[in-house]
Amino acid sequence: MDSSVELIAEVPGFIRLHKDGRVERLNGNERVPPSTDHHPTGVSSKD
Repeated sequence: MDSSVELIAEVPGFIRLHKDGRVERLNGNERVPPSTDHHPTGVSSKD
């Protein structure tokens, strides 16, 4: 088997760690922009 596709560890449906150091995130890759709305916690971000 080619070492670039050989897996070291896997959490099915979430993440795969390859022998070459590559990490595949299978779930939750979407980016969410910071909110400028004020929340009940009093914490806001403008990043």
